[in-house]
Order: sequence, then C-alpha cells, then structure tokens
Amino acid sequence: MKIASPLLAAALVSVAVPLAAHHASAPLFDASRTIEVKGSVKVFKLSNPHPLLILEVTDEKGAKAECGIGFGNAAGVALRRRGWTPETLAIGEVVTAKGNPARAADVCGVDGAMLTRADGRPVP
Repeated sequence: MKIASPLLAAALVSVAVPLAAHHASAPLFDASRTIEVKGSVKVFKLSNPHPLLILEVTDEKGAKAECGIGFGNAAGVALRRRGWTPETLAIGEVVTAKGNPARAADVCGVDGAMLTRADGRPVP
C-alpha cells in the first residue's frame, strides 16, 4: 500500500469519517476488502459526532506516515456505550486496526475498524 503525506491522510479522515457517518461509505472505502494496519496512536479524540484516531505507521519503504482510522457509523457516544473513554487509547500505544481500506490508492485510511492492542486484546 502506498501512503501519501500526513496532511492527505488527515484530510481523508476529516472528510471521510463525517461522510461515512451521514452517507454511504462505499464511494470512499472498499467494503469488499479488509486490511490490517499496525501503528502507534498519534491522535485520539473521543468526540461527537465523529471520533478521531490517527495512527503513525511505517510504509513498505520504512518511511513514517499517518493513517486515518474510522469507526464506521459509530459516533463517540456509541463508543462510550461500548466502554470507551478518552483514556482508552494512549498516545504512543501500538494497535492494529482491521477494516475496509480507502479506495484512494495514495491514502492510508481504514473504516469500520476493529482494534486490537499489541498484546492481542481487543479494544472495547
């Protein structure tokens, strides 16, 4: 997977996650495929209506980049009902996100993500 600039990844999250929450995500994410992205938490905000998670990942060439992680249609309040708090993910914590990849080839983005911690435990 080719990863573009951090600014482009952040732009995808800021546009794609709200669109996914209010509109079909099919134009932005490929629901026929599932990928896993492993990285360290760079930004986590459990906000409404759209939580924000950006992972710092390493691409196939060893370069660091940012990857926007979406939670499908789950708003911050829905994540809170599942046990999430603003402290659920610590900055620097390594997690793996499994979900549908962004359709744009130059963007690292995953939607509908299920997260697991480095020790294999699922994030609520």
